[in-house]
Amino acid sequence: MDVLFAIGLHGVYEDGGTTVDGAAFFKSNSIKRHKKIELMIKGFEAMGLLFEGFSKKADSFRVQCPDNKEVMAVLNVYASLIDTSTNDWQWYYLNELSYRFIEAPGKYPALWNYQMDYATDKLREVQEWLFDEAAKYGFTVAGFNKGCISYKKGSKEFLLVRNGHRPEGTNHFENHGTQIGTKVSFIHAFERDPEGMRQLCDRFPDVFRLNDPGQCCNDKSPSDNPHQFIDHSEDSGKRCAFVMKFKFNGVSYKRCGLGNFFFADITIDDVKAILKMFLVENKIKRAD
Repeated sequence: MDVLFAIGLHGVYEDGGTTVDGAAFFKSNSIKRHKKIELMIKGFEAMGLLFEGFSKKADSFRVQCPDNKEVMAVLNVYASLIDTSTNDWQWYYLNELSYRFIEAPGKYPALWNYQMDYATDKLREVQEWLFDEAAKYGFTVAGFNKGCISYKKGSKEFLLVRNGHRPEGTNHFENHGTQIGTKVSFIHAFERDPEGMRQLCDRFPDVFRLNDPGQCCNDKSPSDNPHQFIDHSEDSGKRCAFVMKFKFNGVSYKRCGLGNFFFADITIDDVKAILKMFLVENKIKRAD
């Protein structure tokens, strides 16, 4: 991918082929990191590309695909999508050479289609619904975040939903499996819509664990508390950034923001129920 992108980024397409600036090509970090460029060029030639005048001292060289002249045109268009002001590791999604980024625009943007090409049918159903819901509130696809399609409006982000399995006892989802999951913190919604949160708690009792008020490190030894988080003593003037407190039905609760509010193995109906209270929690109003 480094070689192909460098050809597109430092080349000009004309007459069915790309003329590459040799100096710029070999100066690029994406090429300098490789020690056997000539061997890679031979590999590309075996796959159907033709390199004319290629050498490390060449002022320029030309690349063609004799079997299909459109290949180089597409490569140059594809490379033009790269934001060269960002680090090359941020181009990761383009490394798939997905046709989604150069096909005619449709209802869903290229990033959405690209992500859904690797998703399960269940997640696609959820994301089709989320796409329409996000639009109602003025949110649009902005990229990826935590393995999810990110819908944003200004600094606000819509509900993040992904394929992934949460291993027991961990604070993350792993990128495999067919399960659908999301992580959403609920604090203010308990006061803003108590009845709505009661319904959500009844739906996900294992997520909210309302029979456990929770404790932090200065309440109990961390080794005795599997749901512990680091909370400095009151007189230190410091407070753990991850401690979350809320009140419900007169009971005060403490939760670790890192290890709680994981909704795993959920359905589209679960997502709809979670989104309803997510909107309340984040004070998100319809765009109209």
